[in-house]
Amino acid sequence: MAVISGKNGKIIAGGSTLLDCVNWQVTQEANTPEYASTDTGGAKASVDGVHRFTLTADVLVNTTALLEDALQVGDAVTVLGYLDATRFESYPARVQSIAKTIDINDGGEITQSVSFAPNGAWTYISTSVDS
Repeated sequence: MAVISGKNGKIIAGGSTLLDCVNWQVTQEANTPEYASTDTGGAKASVDGVHRFTLTADVLVNTTALLEDALQVGDAVTVLGYLDATRFESYPARVQSIAKTIDINDGGEITQSVSFAPNGAWTYISTSVDS
C-alpha cells in the first residue's frame, strides 16, 4: 500500500470549493454503550451505537471569494473532503460555526475556520469522476 500526500486535498461544501484551504480534519465516532449480562462471562461488552462525525476546515481569507459568500451558519450542505486529487469522502452536514483569526501582533494572514456538524450518514472513500 502506497502512502499518499494530502497536497492535492480540498473541501467542497455545498458545491463550492473552499479557496485557500490549508488543512481539514475529520473525526468519525461511534457511540459504543457498554453492558454486562449473564452472557458476557463477567466482562463488559459493547454495542455499535449511533455514528457521528465532526469536520473542520481552515482557510486563508481570500477577498475574491469570502467564506461567508458560500456558507452561512446553520446551512445544510454536502461536504466532499478530498484526501488527494481523486479520493474523497462525502458528509451530509450543517455549518455549525465559522470563526476568524486576525493576527494584529505579527500581521500574519487572516484565517477562518469552519466547523460542520453531522446531518446524516457519511460515505467512505470514493474515487472522483472529475479529477
